[in-house]
Order: sequence, then structure tokens, then C-alpha cells
Amino acid sequence: MLEIGSVSSSLVSRQCGNPSCDKIYKTLLKCTRCRLQVYCGIDCQKADWPNHKKICKLKAEDLKKKSEPTNSFVEKTTPIPGLRLIENFISNDLHNRFIEQMAKGLPEKNNGHFDGYEFEDNEAFEKVFNELTKDIFTKLKSLNFFANERKPLQLACTLIGYEKDGFITKHIDSPLLSRGDVIVISFKSPVVVNFYSEKKIEKQQHKIFIPPKSMYCISGEARYEWSHAILSNEDSYNSKKFERDKRYVALFTPPGPLYTGELIDY
Repeated sequence: MLEIGSVSSSLVSRQCGNPSCDKIYKTLLKCTRCRLQVYCGIDCQKADWPNHKKICKLKAEDLKKKSEPTNSFVEKTTPIPGLRLIENFISNDLHNRFIEQMAKGLPEKNNGHFDGYEFEDNEAFEKVFNELTKDIFTKLKSLNFFANERKPLQLACTLIGYEKDGFITKHIDSPLLSRGDVIVISFKSPVVVNFYSEKKIEKQQHKIFIPPKSMYCISGEARYEWSHAILSNEDSYNSKKFERDKRYVALFTPPGPLYTGELIDY
């Protein structure tokens, strides 16, 4: 389908984009789809359309990508020492493709959530998952996560799913399964994670709002002196309601001595 262009004026004369036309003009019609090709008039634009349409779509898509704002992640401050939260850590494209694969997964039911995922089309899942982990690890390395771990490093990976009312009971991640920092990548639904100080002298509780596409890291004091939980009925933060949905998590951590699951080269 021909898209009639807008007028483009220039101080420099340019030749019509139709190869059959040898006229040169200062005022030309611009293709409104790709906004790159120009013509001396509508007749030349129509005449060249069978040739131009082959590349017009590609040019238009490339132009759209260039005009779209770049997703840059933003680190948020938290009141808990050792807890780091970075929003927009995952691109929309990877986020949506990973959700699509997780929705096809066959998990085992646990207390308030799902884990032990298997996939009928494992090749399709691995294609997306490998691209996702490559992107995640590149960003983690640029921010010096796991910088003090002995190299080469392999990370344990656990995939977790939550229903709309899913939960996880109050706990501290066992050092038998995770011997270091815990990286959590959050997909699809926002959630509130409750953190509880286990110090005998000073008892505190903080609620941390986790948007989709976020990464949070539990390390140091947050890792060993604070427990955390997700409540099944919590759908508000700072007195504002939010819509909960199915949620998926990819968790990465240096494996503890009793971990027997998948390991991924970091």
C-alpha cells in the first residue's frame, strides 16, 4: 500500500527517488512510512512503490527502533543494608519472551508457589533463557556483582512461579543451598517483599515494592540478619492499591554444598 508523503524542502537540489526520473528538485515528497525516500511527485512515488516497498518496511522498523527511548535501569535506595534494588533491569522484549516461555512450563507445586520447572519444548525455552542469562550476567558484571567470588564462577539457578495470591513464608535463604549473594529477577507482576530484622537488640520491618523487570540483590546484612516473606493477600504499598498477577522469578546465587540443581557459567 502506497503511503503519500509529506513535503520536504531543502536548499540543496536532490534527485527524485524514482530511478526512471532524472529530474532534480528542491521540494520533494517524503515517504511517511520510512521518512527516508523522497520523490518529485505522487506519480513517481506510485511508480516506484513496487521496488521501494521491499525495503521501506525494514527502514521503517529501523527508524522506529532508533526513535524508541532506551531502557536504562535505575537503582533505588533501600533502608536495608546489603539490599540493592535496580528497576528496568530487563528489556521489554526479553521480559515478554521469557514470560511466554514460563507460561508453558510444567512446574511442581510448593507451599504458596511453584518450582521444579520442566518444558515440553526445551529448545524454545533454552533459546530465550540463554539470551536472557547472557544479558543479565553482562549487566551484573558491569556493576561488579560477584566480584569477590573465586573465578571461574558457576551460579545456581532456580525458577519460581507465583499465582496471583501466591506467597513465600518468612525465611532466611539457607547457606547450605546458597553460599553467597542472592540475585532475584522479577517478571510480570509487581509484588511487595517484607523484610524483618532478626537482630535481638533492634527489631525492624520494611516493605519493599518490586516492579516487574526489576533485579534485587540480597547480600551482607540483608542476607544473613534479615528474613523476608511475600504475603498472599498484600496488594497495596504506601496505601496505594496495585494489581497483582501471576509472577515469575529467576534466582541466581553461588551454590551451597547441598545444592544439586542446574549450574550456569557466569
